[in-house]
Amino acid sequence: MIAINKKIFLAAALGATMLMSACNKKLDQLPNTSVSTDEIYTSIAGAEIAYNGVYSTFYKAEYYARAYVVIPDLAADNMILSAWANNVYNEIHRWTIHSGTYETGNLWGTIYPALHRCNVFLANIDKVPVLSGENAETVGARKKTLKAHIQALRAMFMFDALRIYCKYDLNDPLGLPFVTAPTTEIMHKRKSVQETYNQIVQDLNDAAANIGEDNATGMTRVNKYFIAALQSRVYLYFKKWDLAIAAADKVMSVASFGYETTGANLLKVWRDDNSTKEIIFRPAITEINEAKYFSYGVWLISDDVARNKPNPDFIAPKAFAESFSTADLRRAIYFRKDSVRNYKKDSLYVINKYPGNPAYASWQEKCNAPKILRYAEVALNKMEAAYYVDKSVSKTLLKALRAARIPGYDGTIVDAYDDVTLLNQIREERRKELAYEGHRFFDLKRWGLGFTRNREGDYQAAENAIGEIKPDNYRFQWPIPQAERESNKLCDQNPGYAN
Repeated sequence: MIAINKKIFLAAALGATMLMSACNKKLDQLPNTSVSTDEIYTSIAGAEIAYNGVYSTFYKAEYYARAYVVIPDLAADNMILSAWANNVYNEIHRWTIHSGTYETGNLWGTIYPALHRCNVFLANIDKVPVLSGENAETVGARKKTLKAHIQALRAMFMFDALRIYCKYDLNDPLGLPFVTAPTTEIMHKRKSVQETYNQIVQDLNDAAANIGEDNATGMTRVNKYFIAALQSRVYLYFKKWDLAIAAADKVMSVASFGYETTGANLLKVWRDDNSTKEIIFRPAITEINEAKYFSYGVWLISDDVARNKPNPDFIAPKAFAESFSTADLRRAIYFRKDSVRNYKKDSLYVINKYPGNPAYASWQEKCNAPKILRYAEVALNKMEAAYYVDKSVSKTLLKALRAARIPGYDGTIVDAYDDVTLLNQIREERRKELAYEGHRFFDLKRWGLGFTRNREGDYQAAENAIGEIKPDNYRFQWPIPQAERESNKLCDQNPGYAN
């Protein structure tokens, strides 16, 4: 698999190919011992260790434990980096990102070792023998299921890399450099976007064919609904409208999924990380100390008991927060208007979507599991895709979402929308519903839209008011990290970047 540089590559690729890092049964623990691949795949129990190691990717701060949730909103127009923030994500927020920017290398260096772990697993799982005393049928079924999990995770990791480093154009030659089998070769050309997309789709289709009913009622592991939700996202990005609708329907036709329609229950989604109706997938937090990996509220709120008042690094733009009507259940849950320790003037809109699960407070405050796949996103995926197929379906779905979030909402307003207004309102509703979950940058990019970020006040550093970002700005594609290109001379840089 592609690596960050030769030193990192040998640690990641050889460590995964010739040595398989082992972690214990706890999802959050990163590998702490190493055993050979020949040893780890000598039993189904060993394969389970490797399987759990792949899931540990979600606990990385460079990925969904922080960066991949926060950065897509901070890079766009849903967040403001406060004037007192400690230089975190500055180059991203100011649109001065380059191939040496810290976060570009960190994300690449998280996803590619994860992809390599998937390749190692898929290359070895079928070789796992049935030991004395084990039931061959049971072991065979478990191997098939584990394989489906890893195929789905490989698709997610690859799609997440594609979303940020590539264009969403199947005719573009600059997709990802990737392989689908373990290798210690570090020189690989970038494949096309079409080839990258095809691999993602194939993995998801293979996973869907093999997952069966495994974990069908759970939300912390891959299941058939995880796969369908991710398919609806992938197909939407590449304008496969009918396929996006069909994938979404696999979730939306299940009666147990739907919207929480009261403030109390919607609060449980975000504060308590709990809703079998709304949440399709979130990483597991099975012990209190595992929550430390997901401390979003430390950045967005930062109001521990001793200090009392918040002191966030990132805040919400006033106009965006106030675009939610006062009747909208989301306004009081997503935002908290409060005075801030480092700003003694007016109250600001603190982002309160990750207020901290009380169950974790004895270990560390302000921690919540990310909701990586949700029913609302699936419904929005179908809503947008249906706009290009049957606008009446889009209107019905838009009315349903607003009725769930805004008690007493008058759906006849939607009935009166013309086509242009309907599309704009679908996009605006997506912005609102999915705010601070890691979607805004990618949505603007795939819609071919820019944005404007002017200075709101002196709580925002002047250099963070970047003005207009046009849709053809080359930084909508992150650069291939400089360290990767120094070791992999075949990997072309994205246009616009110096090296």
